[in-house]
Amino acid sequence: MNAPNPQLPQGIRAEKEFMYRVVEREIGRVARYDTVVDLACGRMALAPSIPSHRYIGVDASPELVERGLRDNPRAVGICSRIEDLDPEVDGDLVLCLQCIGINQGFETANTLVCVDKLIDATRVHGRLIFNVGHYSLPYFVEIEQRLRDAFADVRIIRYGRFQERRSPRVAKALARAMLRFPVLARDEKGSPRRLYVAENRRMRGTDGSAGAVRETGAGPALHRHTRRRNRSSG
Repeated sequence: MNAPNPQLPQGIRAEKEFMYRVVEREIGRVARYDTVVDLACGRMALAPSIPSHRYIGVDASPELVERGLRDNPRAVGICSRIEDLDPEVDGDLVLCLQCIGINQGFETANTLVCVDKLIDATRVHGRLIFNVGHYSLPYFVEIEQRLRDAFADVRIIRYGRFQERRSPRVAKALARAMLRFPVLARDEKGSPRRLYVAENRRMRGTDGSAGAVRETGAGPALHRHTRRRNRSSG
């Protein structure tokens, strides 16, 4: 899977390159998924790279959803905010990257609402991978607790260092260094970020023992904002 990290003229961010490399590695641990739900999918750049029977891209921008469907005609596109996601939408792999707490445009008061939606969209025994930025720092502890209650295993990758734009060669070299020495990626005083990899979703409505959290380096359906499209080849 190629990280959807465009090489902009002014350079790229090593921390973002690092994050996508870790996501690529984690997604690749499963040979093929049944249904992928990609929240805040943008142009659905991840769709061609994830082996799955079905890919559902969800984004608040109708223009981005339409563009994603043009590029990925077999995908399902839903225009919706994460907070308003239809509870019928679920998958065995749920993704949400570069959205929660990443920039000032995100409503940080909705952090936990969004996290709950991600958890609810994950099927039993499924996987959830998402990152959270420093604007949602006050919610880090509660996020981890909610994941612990919902999943049997949770890994937390602390990162955020090297956010300045650099040449692609330098940024990728730094990303490789952070993958090899994960402590280099941590930035607890500046703009800390977290990448969460949660696996083995528990049965809903059970109150079993809390899952292990490990820090590693590396009602009625809600109304959709626009129509749901499902195109198939042929």
